[in-house]
Amino acid sequence: MKEMLKALAARSRLFSKCLALAVYAVGYQDIQQELETFVEPAKRTDRRYVRRLTLDILFSELHYQIAPSEYFWYRFEDKSDRERRTYIGDAEKNTLCAQMGDADSAAILGNKYACYKYFKEFYRRDVIRVSSQEDKVAFTDFFSRHRACIVKPIDQSGGTGIYRIDAESKNADECFQRILAGGPCVVEQCIEQSDQMARFHPQSVNTVRIATVRSSKRISIPFSVLKAGTGDAVVDNASTGGVFASIDVATGKVQSDGFLKNGSFCQVHPDSGCRFYGFQVPYWQELLNLAVKAAQTFPQYNYISWDFALTDRGWVMVEANSRGEFAAFQVFHGGIRELFTEEFQENEKYSEDETCCAGSTKLQNL
Repeated sequence: MKEMLKALAARSRLFSKCLALAVYAVGYQDIQQELETFVEPAKRTDRRYVRRLTLDILFSELHYQIAPSEYFWYRFEDKSDRERRTYIGDAEKNTLCAQMGDADSAAILGNKYACYKYFKEFYRRDVIRVSSQEDKVAFTDFFSRHRACIVKPIDQSGGTGIYRIDAESKNADECFQRILAGGPCVVEQCIEQSDQMARFHPQSVNTVRIATVRSSKRISIPFSVLKAGTGDAVVDNASTGGVFASIDVATGKVQSDGFLKNGSFCQVHPDSGCRFYGFQVPYWQELLNLAVKAAQTFPQYNYISWDFALTDRGWVMVEANSRGEFAAFQVFHGGIRELFTEEFQENEKYSEDETCCAGSTKLQNL
């Protein structure tokens, strides 16, 4: 019944408005945190404005499948129906991305250890799995060679549950038992990032996310973003407080200010003071080539978001995602629906003798 109502709401504006009124009437409170985050205090005291805004947020969630936080990120309050329809919310994105390949391939990308085993040549570092006491021998050997490591839950995303262990004052058994208690995970050799990328936030490994799209004729790169951590975070994910900025695929230069998940923009990194706009990502063509090569090795999936980090030995892969968010692109460039329709839904089997390219002219000009 719930799914049927959602489908009907997505098709009918009138039904969505009526349903939004009904939900509001029974005491809808779920957006209180968003209101406090995104709406200035003076406006929050205006009851008529808050009611109208809440109803519009509910309507947008039902009709456009746009979550409350996305409503504010994309400035939906100021957009027409036609403009709103160009955006793809996270819920719809997950459904669409699931159609970009088979379930077994998605499972590889969704499991950090399976992903590492498949793309090991691109990682260029040691990664092991810890899921039971049987993994203790492998961990002890790993621990003897790497005195610092990053621990990641094996099937989580968005930076959830990731932490660093600096093991100089700890013994292997103590570290192993702590890691094992947290559930199945991967333990990775720490990436020593280059000074060029560390300048934004030395405490985290700052990365470049590149989206690759496999169509019937090419592998293209529709968008890319620079991601950097903030505060004490060891990861750069926006969901954990990180900041991201848009990169021009054609040149590798950052073409925007930084964006934080509270909806604010910043010309410089809030901690380091490094300016985003105009920053030239080092070795850009090499990175594009690496992303295309990685996509070529995995023809089972047509849309993948890759995270890469720069070390003194060159670019290395951090991870791959089958459902990488569209928010980082849509915040800066508007709705992605037309691009998705034209570029992402050509699901004919890719032929190895067809041309690959790092970004079509059309995509680079967006």
